[in-house]
Amino acid sequence: DIFPEKFQNKTNGVTQRRWLAQCNPPLASLITETLGTEAWVTHLDLLQGLREHAEDEAFQQKWSEVKKKAKTKLALMLQDLNGGAEVNMDAIFDVQVKRIHEYK
Repeated sequence: DIFPEKFQNKTNGVTQRRWLAQCNPPLASLITETLGTEAWVTHLDLLQGLREHAEDEAFQQKWSEVKKKAKTKLALMLQDLNGGAEVNMDAIFDVQVKRIHEYK
């Protein structure tokens, strides 16, 4: 039998909000601009405020532009790392990162 209630996630203290704020500053800026506050970085529930902008075409356009810039940045890095091999920007990028601890 599987006991999902026994699963416990342990984190090193970097919350998804702080991670987003640091790894994707343009997206963090758009979120801050849209919500009118940086408080979302420490209060996850404030991100629910983005729901009221979900149907706003101007917000959707800005969101798409931020995503495209980040994807282009990653594609250029991948191209660099792979000897100039072209990266298909129409492909779905699925990236997983695992930090290797120095003591392991």
